[in-house]
Amino acid sequence: MRRRKKDENKWLSLEEALKELTLWSRIDLKLDQRETQRSHIPLLETIGRVLAEDIAAPFHIPPFHNSAMDGYALDFQVIDRSSGQAIPVSQRVPAGQKPEPHKPGTAARIFTGAMMPSGTDTVIPQEDVDEVEGGIIIREEVKKGQHVRRAGEEFAKHEVIMNKGTRISPQHIGLIAEMGLLHVAVTTPPKVALIATGDELVEPGRILPPAKIYDSNSYMLRSLLLANGVTDVHSVRIADDFEETKSTIEELSESVDLMISTGGVG
Repeated sequence: MRRRKKDENKWLSLEEALKELTLWSRIDLKLDQRETQRSHIPLLETIGRVLAEDIAAPFHIPPFHNSAMDGYALDFQVIDRSSGQAIPVSQRVPAGQKPEPHKPGTAARIFTGAMMPSGTDTVIPQEDVDEVEGGIIIREEVKKGQHVRRAGEEFAKHEVIMNKGTRISPQHIGLIAEMGLLHVAVTTPPKVALIATGDELVEPGRILPPAKIYDSNSYMLRSLLLANGVTDVHSVRIADDFEETKSTIEELSESVDLMISTGGVG
């Protein structure tokens, strides 16, 4: 539990404290509706942190029309006009290279992810054509617009792609990187105290005396917090002593946002 803001001499009841928490197993700490501090940190350091603001696409994703296949880009109308004759190939467009102005009546050799030349709207996979002297002959049925990823097909410019309050996962980091963002605004995680109580507890790694057990709960709880972006965790171990327990809790309440205690099962 923690102290009330308005009256430092009163404590939250168990029922009031539970209302301020979401499902414990997720460590989704509401605490209260205080204004949350935030900071801009490098993208690769945001794993497990919570977004402090919406993220909108600064440009269309994809940013340009591009080919979804290795093949040939052309204007669909050229297919009807070709009447089974060879269509000349006027240029080669690899991924990452801006195409030359497109020559009407021709096809452009294109590769997956490459920018579509202006004036083309359809891609024919390379396995659906015969390469002949003078160009290509199409031998499969073609649909207008096929195998083209349109600009903004995934996200339009200014569209919100990630909402404030999202806990950042590796998938989110990949998406943010696709936006070209290097720093992200995240909330400051709460300061947490882990309190393990019991005369029987021993720190792992030490010799285990008779009638003692190792403190495993503190390690499990700390790991859950770390996995959810809470890095400011203070662990203490308290003997079965009322005055020590009381004074430790009162001292910690001045410096942490949340206390989690384990023990006292009797």
